[in-house]
Amino acid sequence: RTKGHYRHKIFQELEMKRLVAILSVCAIAIVLAISCKTSKNSTDDKFNEQLVRDSYRIMFFNTENLFDTINDPEKNDDEFTPQGAKFWTGYRYKQKLTNLSKVIIGAGGWELPQIVALSEIENRKVVEDLINKTPLYKSDYRIIHKESPDARGIDVAFMYRKKFFTPISENFIP
Repeated sequence: RTKGHYRHKIFQELEMKRLVAILSVCAIAIVLAISCKTSKNSTDDKFNEQLVRDSYRIMFFNTENLFDTINDPEKNDDEFTPQGAKFWTGYRYKQKLTNLSKVIIGAGGWELPQIVALSEIENRKVVEDLINKTPLYKSDYRIIHKESPDARGIDVAFMYRKKFFTPISENFIP
């Protein structure tokens, strides 16, 4: 067999893994959507109640390698360090977080998306940084995440707004 054949086979396997990750995130979104809750505490919430009943903004976002700058000896993440091939510095990491938050905020219009599914993240900490170290810090986002067996440490995660959803269960499908 030729090198091209093996490259094609590896590419097909990677695409299949990506598809499985996307489908897993979508399954989590459905579970969260089923557990939607509304608030009836005040008349100020009537507009939000109507919004909750009428529509949800669900966003899927491939972050294209959201890695922190810390070398994890358990993962093949060396290229995303200041000494690595991508010269990944704290400044570049912070800039990426800021840019990602701008897209999420922009996608929401007047209201942040109720659900944001993320792919190609390194770990839970990068999602926590996205929420806590950007303008999203004012949001009520919570995180669902699980470490994947991927050699590079590429994971998927799920951000949901506590005001609109309460997870009833988590089920990760390999």
